[in-house]
Amino acid sequence: MPQHTVFNDYEVTHAFEHIGPRTILLNARRLDHVQFILLALEDITAHKHAATQRQQQQARLERQVHERTAALRREMAERQRLEREAHRVQHFALLGRLAAGVSHDLRNPLGALLLHVDLLEEELHAPSTASATEITATLGEIKTQLARVDALIQDYLALVRVAAIQQVPGHLGRLVRQLAQEMAPALAAHGITLQLEALDQLGMVGLHNHTLQRALLNLVQNAMEAMPPGGTLTLRGRRQGAAVALDVQDTGGGIPPEQTTQIFEPLHTTKPGGTGLGLYIVQEVVAAHGGHVAVQSVVGQGSTFTITLPLLGHEETT
Repeated sequence: MPQHTVFNDYEVTHAFEHIGPRTILLNARRLDHVQFILLALEDITAHKHAATQRQQQQARLERQVHERTAALRREMAERQRLEREAHRVQHFALLGRLAAGVSHDLRNPLGALLLHVDLLEEELHAPSTASATEITATLGEIKTQLARVDALIQDYLALVRVAAIQQVPGHLGRLVRQLAQEMAPALAAHGITLQLEALDQLGMVGLHNHTLQRALLNLVQNAMEAMPPGGTLTLRGRRQGAAVALDVQDTGGGIPPEQTTQIFEPLHTTKPGGTGLGLYIVQEVVAAHGGHVAVQSVVGQGSTFTITLPLLGHEETT
C-alpha cells in the first residue's frame, strides 16, 4: 500500500478447510513513519447470511403482496363486471315492465276514446231530442281521455329524457310560481286552497325546465288527488346550507308507514287506475339534477314531499 492510504469494508469470501466458506471484512491502513500496515479482519458471515435471509424474506413478502394485489384487482374487476351485468339485467327488466305498462296504460284510454267516438257517430247518424246533451258529454269524455293519454306520454318522455338532460342556470322559485299559476284553476275547481311560502328562498340551481316541471306537476297532482275539497296545498321554500329545499305539503289522508319505502318504486301504485310512474319519475328527475326527494307522512294528517337541490355559485333575487 502507498503511504497515507487506506481501504475500508473490503469483502473477501473464502472456503476454509475446517470451517467452510466464510465472508471476511477487511479494513487496512498504512501507518506513518513505520513500515507496518494495520489490518483489521471481521468475520461477517452470520451478518451476510442474516441480510440475505432478510432480502429473500422481503422479496417473498413483495411477491405475496403483488400476488394478493393482483388477485384483489381481478376480484374487484369481476365484481364490477357482475354488478354491471346485474344492473344491465335490471335495466332491461325495468324496460320490459315499462313497455308492458305503456301498452296497458295507453290501451285503456284509447279503448274509451274509440267507444266514445262510436257513441258520437251514432248520435250524429241518428240524432234524438237529447243529442246535444249526449254529444256534449261525449266530447267531454273524449277530452278527458285525451288528457290522460297526453299525461302518460309526457311521463314516459320525462323518463326517456332524464338520462341526457342538459341543465342551465335557473331560479327554482320562478319555476314553482309558474307551475302554481298554471295549476291554480284546477286546484280551485277541486276546492283546494293554494299557499306559497318563502319561494324567494329558492335560489339559482341547474335546471332542465321541462323534466323538473313534470316532476313538480306530478307531486302537485298527487297532493290534489290525496285531498278532499277544503284541503290546503302548501309550496314552501327553504335554504339548507349550499342547497335549497322545496316542500310540497298536503292535508290529505297521509301514507301508511309500510308504504313510504315503496312509493318511489317504478310501477308501484296504490291508486285505482294509477300508473305507478309519478313518484318514480320525480325521483329520477331530481336525481338527474343532483338532488334527492324524501317524504314525511302521518296517516290522517297529510304528507310532505321535499325536493332538495344544490345551489349554484351565483344567485339572483326574485
